[in-house]
Amino acid sequence: QPDDAAAQIALALRRTLSREPTEQEAALLGRLYALRLARYESDPDAAKKLFAVGESPVNTNLAASQTAALADVVLAIFNLSETITRK
Repeated sequence: QPDDAAAQIALALRRTLSREPTEQEAALLGRLYALRLARYESDPDAAKKLFAVGESPVNTNLAASQTAALADVVLAIFNLSETITRK
């Protein structure tokens, strides 16, 4: 569901960590998404700069600000110690 950021964030965490997010994680990542979304909505060129990095094409059918904000949330998930270190 492209317009349901909370569901997309939960899916990203589930696919990365193989578990559901805690309430605290969901709230923190939701706030991060909201902050980054506001940033990209106020500065669309920032999203364009983000999309200029990498090899994969950008889906132009999706809102650039939402895609960029979700990319930032996914980068935060990738940088969790739980993602990097397996016990």
